[in-house]
Amino acid sequence: MMSWLAENILQNQSFQAARRFLDEAFKTLQDLPNGQTDTIRLSFARYHYVEGVYASQLGHYEENVQQLQKALEIQSEILGDDIMTARTVNSLGYAHHHHARTLDSDPLAYMNILNQGLERHRQAYEMVQKAIGSDQHIDCPTYLMNIGTMYLDMGFYYSRENISALSSQNFDKALEYFDKAVDLEKRMKTEGQSNSGLLHYNMARCYQAKREYDNAINQGKQALDIFRKNYDRHPDIADTVYLIGRFHHDKKDYESARKLYMESLELNKELGTLIF
Repeated sequence: MMSWLAENILQNQSFQAARRFLDEAFKTLQDLPNGQTDTIRLSFARYHYVEGVYASQLGHYEENVQQLQKALEIQSEILGDDIMTARTVNSLGYAHHHHARTLDSDPLAYMNILNQGLERHRQAYEMVQKAIGSDQHIDCPTYLMNIGTMYLDMGFYYSRENISALSSQNFDKALEYFDKAVDLEKRMKTEGQSNSGLLHYNMARCYQAKREYDNAINQGKQALDIFRKNYDRHPDIADTVYLIGRFHHDKKDYESARKLYMESLELNKELGTLIF
């Protein structure tokens, strides 16, 4: 429970409080008798998972991966292809993806780490399918979105390198997975949750990359509607308003862009009193 609490606290970036709970969780687990029972080992896995989240938020990539790998080893041995195992695998995908952003100056390393992240997100999606016999699980649209986002970043990379055929191919692949995620949400009737907003946000970015600005604006508006239904005030709202402004700017509709930029600025000012 202390590990779960630490993870919840980290959502508000309260690092000192989370650190106290994680240290207490580890000491408690170490002091328990019969430490090799499956129950206690799985509690250790949860602890290592949250340590990975903690390291991730501090930008400590190697520690992040090390902690997640410890959690994965325990879960794989005891649970096999389980929902919780898949979540750890997916988090490893996030770890690689976030680390890739620090490697822009090394194209080979950048693409290598992106491919590692892509493989982990694929593995998580397939693991859930194997565990429950279908992909109709609450986590699966997120895993599909994550796969799409990896292709999106690959498309951006090839675009920067002026390799238009490969950039177009990867943008199309990203949209394929984003569309699968949207379709799965509709089948499960889970559209409209905050993560669905992120899905449409990423679709908007992809259409922008393809220079299909009307589609980008439409997806951006869908993302904004979802965020506003889920939050009173939130950085995602301000960010999405700014993004839609960018699309209007790209269309050379400068007046609409200016109004949206100003709205985003005001929204960001209002966030100054909030802690995320």
